[in-house]
Amino acid sequence: MTLLINGEVIPDDLISDEEQRLGKLPEWQGGEDQLERKIRLRQAAEHIVIDRILLRQEADVVPR
Repeated sequence: MTLLINGEVIPDDLISDEEQRLGKLPEWQGGEDQLERKIRLRQAAEHIVIDRILLRQEADVVPR
């Protein structure tokens, strides 16, 4: 699914990269159903990418 944030298309590979990075962290290892883990991991990656993009967009708008 492609994300669109304030008119900016966010490539799926950006979210996939974040998902892979998060998946390597100890708090994401084992313990739950693999499908549930995959869904939660994808959601967390999306939230992180969205926050990062929004912060960058805000920084681009604010005069220095």
